[in-house]
Amino acid sequence: MKKLLFLAVLFSVLTLTTGAFAIPVTLTEGTGSGVYAYVGFYNPAEPSPHWHYNNYYTDYTAKIWYGDVAEPSALIGQFKAFCIDPAESNAQKSPTYDLVGVPNQAKYNEAAWLFQQYKSNTYSGYSVTDYQMAIWKTVLGANFWYSSPNSHVNTLVADAAGHGGFNASNFSIVSSPRNTDLSHTYGVPNQDFLIDYNVPEPSILVLIGMGMIALAGQRLTRGQRAWL
Repeated sequence: MKKLLFLAVLFSVLTLTTGAFAIPVTLTEGTGSGVYAYVGFYNPAEPSPHWHYNNYYTDYTAKIWYGDVAEPSALIGQFKAFCIDPAESNAQKSPTYDLVGVPNQAKYNEAAWLFQQYKSNTYSGYSVTDYQMAIWKTVLGANFWYSSPNSHVNTLVADAAGHGGFNASNFSIVSSPRNTDLSHTYGVPNQDFLIDYNVPEPSILVLIGMGMIALAGQRLTRGQRAWL
């Protein structure tokens, strides 16, 4: 039995530290102040593409967990989150996500730059709704609509456009469901989020994995001695 446990740990570590680098997590979505904005999303992938207009939350928080949310020790933390996806979400299902690094693409780097300005309160008097709408516009482009007289959002979008080379390594994307291309279309539950959390470097995970293997091996050795 202990040999099987050791092999399971070894397999898990090798799986985690090789191949596509992503950490499987679960997420519970919540809202901050519960503020809304009336905006529109266009989905060109629909059989009959059309605009969807509605009041959407603009102030998100996210709890990220390794593994099972029922295990309190698995909680990574609670983070400010900005939605980068129009897909509908059900906060109660706690679906499995991939925690991945931000792709080195201009639109995601610009969104992370906006997130950094929000954290630094660079633009005095700008609301979380202003930032959320600017991030949607930056990521989704022509497939996102907001009321254009909003000067705050216009300013944020325009300023972000010059920061496609921003270093977004201090941020991560919670992507669902295993949505490796991060395509943002309706009918793909649940929403993807940009969060203020950096994915651990692969080298760190390798060290953690080596420690897990050593610990499992030590327990296996003790178990064998107990039978002598």
